[in-house]
Amino acid sequence: MNASSLIAVGFLSAAASGQQWQVAPLVLEGDTVWGAHAVLRVNNVAINDAMDWRAEVTTANGLGPDTMVGPNGAVAQENMPLLYPSGATLRSFDSVQLNDTGHMSMNVFLNNTTSTSDDSAVYYDLTMLVQEGQYVQAAGLDPLTYYRTFYDTKIDDNGDVLLLCAVDDPTILSTIDYVVMRLETNDFGDLDKEVVVAMEGDPVGQTGGLITILRTGPHSYDMNDNGSVVFSADTDLPTTMDGVVILNNELIAQEGTPSPVAGRNWSLLSSAEVSINNTNEWVVSATIAGSSSSNLLIARNGQKFVQEGDPVPGLPQFTFTSFGSGPVDIADTGEVLWYGDWNDGNTQVDTGLFVDDQLIVQEGVTQVDGVVIDTLIGSTDGYAFSDDGRFVIFEAILQNGTDGAFVATRKGQVTSIPGCNPDGSSMAVVGGSPGLGDTLELRLNSPSPATGLRFLAIAGVHVVDASGCGVDLPGIGEVLIGFTPPNPFTLPAGTHTGGPALISLEIPNNPALVGMPRYLQAYYLFPGDPTNLFDLTNALEVTLGA
Repeated sequence: MNASSLIAVGFLSAAASGQQWQVAPLVLEGDTVWGAHAVLRVNNVAINDAMDWRAEVTTANGLGPDTMVGPNGAVAQENMPLLYPSGATLRSFDSVQLNDTGHMSMNVFLNNTTSTSDDSAVYYDLTMLVQEGQYVQAAGLDPLTYYRTFYDTKIDDNGDVLLLCAVDDPTILSTIDYVVMRLETNDFGDLDKEVVVAMEGDPVGQTGGLITILRTGPHSYDMNDNGSVVFSADTDLPTTMDGVVILNNELIAQEGTPSPVAGRNWSLLSSAEVSINNTNEWVVSATIAGSSSSNLLIARNGQKFVQEGDPVPGLPQFTFTSFGSGPVDIADTGEVLWYGDWNDGNTQVDTGLFVDDQLIVQEGVTQVDGVVIDTLIGSTDGYAFSDDGRFVIFEAILQNGTDGAFVATRKGQVTSIPGCNPDGSSMAVVGGSPGLGDTLELRLNSPSPATGLRFLAIAGVHVVDASGCGVDLPGIGEVLIGFTPPNPFTLPAGTHTGGPALISLEIPNNPALVGMPRYLQAYYLFPGDPTNLFDLTNALEVTLGA
């Protein structure tokens, strides 16, 4: 029987489960982009839950225009004309952010404006939201306040853009007034409202301090889809305790106060990297007081996550010496993407990208189409995590000298879930693999000699408890997969006449399905046997690989 529609219809969104990862190229040095320019190197990367991605590439041996590319080719290029401001062209990209609906936010520099005082702007895709030099229309600021400098942007799935910027409010003595501004957009991507989230002069919790500087690193602040914002700032408190990290007006880290490591205070938060997911879980990478051989710390939700000097997961003979200068990123699964450097004397294999305690890419070891990765770019915007934790995009150089952007995805796997009360029916994989475009061969069997009907059910969740047992339903048996709406999706799988059956599952070549675990359980219905109306097989957890 062919059940090709099973995966296509039944694989809805879900969190990924832990397993090994595999790497594939997205764009490589030598590829041609807009105008037949050859790619020289990759500068910034972003990826979303649909495996849609963006990479800024330098072309033509550095002489051609930089181009923003994605799965379908170029989406923007330096020197291209822009609808607004009138007559302007795109001079250069600063960075790019991508939401799960495929829309971008960018801070860019412009040609053909009136002066250097209005030559940068923030865009939603290619629609301009605000321009340097224009007046700010936000409550809490004087009407004569104007934008001076744009540092970076974030974008949520609602289309709102969070902008870290400097303005000049004539009622504030300083000429550079730091603001975290939310640019709310309408359904067409046009600016609807400017809202101050945080700014110079705001009070900081119960500390009695006031914000003096918002830290302007591209990963010194973050937002999620529910309106929460986390950021790093300096205050007018004494210098030993003036650095802070704030989440929704709540102080989550402060210099001079205890860190998650006993006896070690936070000591330097001015270069803190922060991230927040859609359930308000957070991660901070910063410096703590004490020995310089163990003063780098990544904390998750107020607890130690990993510290300089800790043993390397999978390589316990080595210890971490740094976490690079790139971001930390927390997915909605609670998993953290981070970069590590350790004390292996062989410096060709001493850095890697990790998801939680799993080394997913290692320089000098991981291969792409048979070529070893020589150098990982562990710096600003050198790697990124999709919100759902299924995809990691990163920059690297291969041992043959090729620069590129690559994607790491979890390998496909199938795990049997036996349950606690089997009735003799079974389902097993007997061929194929759980990869995109592949076919998975299933063998279904029931010991009943009665004629009956087979069905195959698929769900996004299982109902197995910590002991491995499912839910016993009187007269039916042990159910192992979700059985309340919208689960499960059920397909007919032929007629049972006393022997085993083979079913082929053709898996669509849809990248959005990669890393999604799904739970399959077959059942038999015997209308003519009132003593045994149902048989239920074991379940299978199927996670698709690329």
